[in-house]
Amino acid sequence: MRLLDKFLRFPSKPLCPQTQAVVNIYGKFNKTYRLDVFQRTFGNKPDGNFERLLRVSAKILANISEDDPYYRNWVGLALWLSEIELNKINLDPAEVKRLFQGNSAQSFNDIPDNLIIQNLKDFTEMALCGHLSNLAQMSVS
Repeated sequence: MRLLDKFLRFPSKPLCPQTQAVVNIYGKFNKTYRLDVFQRTFGNKPDGNFERLLRVSAKILANISEDDPYYRNWVGLALWLSEIELNKINLDPAEVKRLFQGNSAQSFNDIPDNLIIQNLKDFTEMALCGHLSNLAQMSVS
């Protein structure tokens, strides 16, 4: 990973919407990772492997998307299918609570089902991403 990270570069000016989306998404991943590191999620000093993995995968996807129309279509398909899959997720309160148990040390069993149903989009986001969705949406200057 270190070697790939050192030699791969991002496209200088991404022109294709698929490439721009990849660069934007991975930029948000990187910002979220850095905020998570700041919270000491990984201890006093993270090893950097996950950050490198994010950066290398972004560089690979951005370059193949920018340079090859066929692969660009595959990157676009991945983005499109992701949106379709996210829109298909319709969790019931029991499933939301089960997912919370896997993502948190806190118990969510006492949350009333009607509260989950009224705020299903927000609870689904938290169940799928945990605190990371909050970090990804933070504005940092």
